[in-house]
Amino acid sequence: MDQWEEARQKEHEQIEEAVTKNGGNRPAPTVPQHWVRLRIATGTSGGGICALLLARALHYRFKPASAKAGHETWAANPFYSVWVDDIDISHFLENTDLVAQAGGSPPAVAALLNGKILEAIAEKGLKYCPAEDQAPLPCRRYVFNPLPIVVTYTHLTGVPYKVVFRGEAGRSEYFINHADYIRFYADYVGAPTFDPRAAAPDGKHIGRPPLPWTNFAQYALGTSAFPVGLPARIVQRDADNYKYRFVYDPASASYEWLTPDWANFCSLEPGTPPYQFAAVDGGCTDNEPIFLARQVLDGIGGEPAKLTSTETNRAVILVDPFADAPKTSIPADSMTLTSLLAPTLAMFVQSNRFATADLVQFLHPEVYNRLLVTPRRSNPAPGGAAPAFLTGGDALCGAGLGGFLGFMSAEFRHHDFMLGRRNCQAFLAWSLTLDKRNPVFAGPRPAIGVLPPGVTIPEGECPVIPLYGTAANIEPEPAWPNKGSFDAKSLEPALEARAKEMLHRVPGFLKFNEIEELGFAAVRGLLAGKISKKVIEKIESEMKGKALL
Repeated sequence: MDQWEEARQKEHEQIEEAVTKNGGNRPAPTVPQHWVRLRIATGTSGGGICALLLARALHYRFKPASAKAGHETWAANPFYSVWVDDIDISHFLENTDLVAQAGGSPPAVAALLNGKILEAIAEKGLKYCPAEDQAPLPCRRYVFNPLPIVVTYTHLTGVPYKVVFRGEAGRSEYFINHADYIRFYADYVGAPTFDPRAAAPDGKHIGRPPLPWTNFAQYALGTSAFPVGLPARIVQRDADNYKYRFVYDPASASYEWLTPDWANFCSLEPGTPPYQFAAVDGGCTDNEPIFLARQVLDGIGGEPAKLTSTETNRAVILVDPFADAPKTSIPADSMTLTSLLAPTLAMFVQSNRFATADLVQFLHPEVYNRLLVTPRRSNPAPGGAAPAFLTGGDALCGAGLGGFLGFMSAEFRHHDFMLGRRNCQAFLAWSLTLDKRNPVFAGPRPAIGVLPPGVTIPEGECPVIPLYGTAANIEPEPAWPNKGSFDAKSLEPALEARAKEMLHRVPGFLKFNEIEELGFAAVRGLLAGKISKKVIEKIESEMKGKALL
């Protein structure tokens, strides 16, 4: 978008100069003149982190982390820095979260992995401020101002709602909503001063840099707190935000307010400390907050976006790295307790996600107002193995272990990041298209570039966002990491040390007596070693499944 804007501005200046110097008729522009605007960014878990990072990074100009750039440029990119350089399993296996402070007792176990590194990463990312030669832009006109940023959470205690039922006992029924979200409004240079009337009343205003974004790490940490694996987080917000919750009532064809049961929830009395709640990964209850995006695009009670290529003027773009087909059955020989734990957890998560999905869109499978960006690459298996292309999680190194396999190796993460750039470029060039007769276009239509074998664009359509400058340089498909590029056994000492430190808490938890504690101490090291080897076996199994071992 920056490159397109620069090309348009440069051509405008050239035309003005030519008219001023030579007079005569004004030449027609060759750069497309229509406008595309970023209206909202919303996400959960890693997507929530990206939305918050985007809100910060849009204040600045930073160099793209293209495949041809060196590591110095990559490291200066706020997204590459967070997702490739900073997140690594070595930090998650440190025991700094389990070591007692001077004179204190050992802290309780908060999660299987150490989450302290995430606090440092979040603070660094949300205070991003590049060097002086990459100063803030005067204005990014394609960014709506103020830009809504909506991040979802799984609220562990939930928001209670009371429904009165008639009966002798006179009791009410309570329903708890655990799918929560927080709305922010990012204010950008070059636009009028922030006007609260342009924002929903439950929104939190984010000031323009260099104002510090204090206490913002909690919002990134809360949406990405993978249950059990990473520590749950305390998130703070204004309790008044929950007054702005509503639902559409088809019986009255109107919106009705949803009022929490304040007596069993929190106090709204003046002087009451800010409301806090325990949060885990928002993906447990609302993994794809499409509805929240549509609410902004269409307006409350507004007309939904048109569906066709010739009419639609707005769309939700969903970026989903793990857009994989679901498993359809559980084998009869996998009915043991340990075998059912993972499917049972997945069942609860998927059920919650279905309840928050944009269900009405299921009725219209062929539309132009929602689009999907998901990984795609050639099959790296030798000998032309089928299928020719891998998609979704199959195309990513880091998709194994529930998305944690990428933490094992910077090489895995680099591949996935660069594949994401290639796939996003391809999406803009070949997938984000509309009919040339659509009224959104003005002036010359974007040109269709050279299409690779097997790729077609529907007749009469053209890209919505043209690629100019560095954005037009074709991103190559990254090489699949060599087998054995990461040695899982190198983690054995750290895994064993962490397991041993966690097992050290078992006697106190189970109230062992002195003899029992001595007996457990004798086998603690053995158990830690067994656990370490089991984890390594699982990592190696996932790597073999992806031809990484």
